[in-house]
Amino acid sequence: MAGTDKQIINRGTQVHATGGGALKYFNVFKELLSDSKFHAVEEMPSVVYGTDILHFLNSGFIRYNLKTGQTEFLSVDPEYPYLIVNIGSGISFLKVTAKGMYERVTGTSIGGGTMHGLMALLLGFHGFERFTSSYAKGTNCLDTFFPEMNTTALPTCGLKASFGFWDGHARQEDSIRSISDMVAHSIGQVAFLVAKQYGLRRIIFTGSYTMNYSMTMVALVSAFAYMFSIYGEESVEVLRPIFGGYAGVLGCLFKE
Repeated sequence: MAGTDKQIINRGTQVHATGGGALKYFNVFKELLSDSKFHAVEEMPSVVYGTDILHFLNSGFIRYNLKTGQTEFLSVDPEYPYLIVNIGSGISFLKVTAKGMYERVTGTSIGGGTMHGLMALLLGFHGFERFTSSYAKGTNCLDTFFPEMNTTALPTCGLKASFGFWDGHARQEDSIRSISDMVAHSIGQVAFLVAKQYGLRRIIFTGSYTMNYSMTMVALVSAFAYMFSIYGEESVEVLRPIFGGYAGVLGCLFKE
């Protein structure tokens, strides 16, 4: 690598990168990797292609039971159409109709970046490595819930108002949990509405957010389950690839 004492990439190596950073810092990478061949690959086609690859892993998916909250590992064959909810800093909703055929039907700016941004802004909380332990120590004491819960839904999904009980005083751990659950519930509700709008009965969640923070997936699925218990008409399948955080990377690597 030019400008360094140690060469970490051999001359002539093909380097493929995807995601927003690959485009934003394209010229920087081209300069630093001047002895290599650097390619910026579009993110959404990579995610779709990578998700297709993940279907071929034995017991490579987690399925969520919307009534009990239980999960199971299973192998999944591609069945079209389905919805990919790719969660990173923001979110893209991708309707996949056949292998390599997809449409980005919508998106939202409320995602993992929102969660960490609010924690940094409001709490001065920095450090992804501490997030999991801090979340686990927190409770939902700052949130308000509907008084009556639908018995077919998960017990935590009747969220009425995030920070509805906030009185000016709160432990940092409780605030972290409320911020995280607020974002996760919003994602789950939008995912249900998009799936219903397009008549999609299989929903696959991908992205680093889904893999690094498993507890946020619980809150997300809870919100999806609550919406389904009220507005759902046909059965749906909610899935998460075990390695869904690498869907874009896999697609970027093998598609090219």
